[in-house]
Amino acid sequence: MIKENTLPRIMIVDDSSLIRSLLQALFVDEGYKVVGGFDSGKQLLANIARLTPNVICLDYNLPDENGIELLIKIHEAHPRIAVVMITGNESKALEKKAADAGASGFLRKPFTPQDIARELKRLASALKFLAPKKSNEPPLCPDSALARVVIADDSLTMRMMLSGILEEANFKVVAEACDGKQAVEQVLKHSPDFVCLDINMPVMSGLKALSQIRMKQPNIKALMITANADRSLVVQASAGGANGYIIKPYEAQTVIDVMTKLL
Repeated sequence: MIKENTLPRIMIVDDSSLIRSLLQALFVDEGYKVVGGFDSGKQLLANIARLTPNVICLDYNLPDENGIELLIKIHEAHPRIAVVMITGNESKALEKKAADAGASGFLRKPFTPQDIARELKRLASALKFLAPKKSNEPPLCPDSALARVVIADDSLTMRMMLSGILEEANFKVVAEACDGKQAVEQVLKHSPDFVCLDINMPVMSGLKALSQIRMKQPNIKALMITANADRSLVVQASAGGANGYIIKPYEAQTVIDVMTKLL
């Protein structure tokens, strides 16, 4: 039996009381502990520290906050929280925008118990890699690692998750960067085997960073991190020297398969 204090703690934010009640019943049936339900973004932000959730189910269309902007605010203050976006919008562009901002999953209205079960499976993986490392876990020895990696993403949550996935698969993350300029600097400093570059970053984009890295480290394996691997982007990145892609939201096994194929 799962101990009460180890249950995932979830907050539900939706301006529909019916949706909140339905989600609460479904989450409880699946073994989650629902610690709060709110109908506005302001209520959510005011109660996160008090209720300490590790999962937030967040409606995109709230009366007082834009869902994407709220997602960014949550992760800036609480990067280890997994956020699932709720929407009735069929726009793929919206889903990609939320994934790029750090969403761990999506629920489209109307949803079924099967949809909930699928997203909870994805959430379990996200929570595993967002959880702080135990103090007794020994660090990975660089000499035993499959390869050395630099990760660049402006989302700390995304860096944490990708780092956790790679470290568990015996890759050594030697440095992280929050923009393209830092990525170039860290690659030159550490000379890693791999660099994982988010395409959309401040200061310098991932594609510009890739161009500079390729000139200075021509043998490095470069993977682009994106929620939007459309044809034009694939062609542009491939022309710049990208070896592959890591798609958000992350599926751990998919990430590992992409990396190991390039070893």
